[in-house]
Amino acid sequence: MDPEQFDQDLLAIRVPSVTPGPHMQALSERLSPRWGVLSRERMSHRRRTALVAGIAAASLLAAAAGTYTYHRYVFTTS
Repeated sequence: MDPEQFDQDLLAIRVPSVTPGPHMQALSERLSPRWGVLSRERMSHRRRTALVAGIAAASLLAAAAGTYTYHRYVFTTS
């Protein structure tokens, strides 16, 4: 196969464009209904509070685990 002919064939291919509209919104809801709703609407106060509390708890647990690991391996291996 000729590489130049291959390049010309690739350049000749037309990529279809997708116009945004209700069909794209329906497709995004069908593919991911839960995240589609969350991204289009504002998050409720209860859900936002739960999300912030979960992130804070995970951060505290990660900090505690890091501190424990640091003290265990730095101070006991010397």
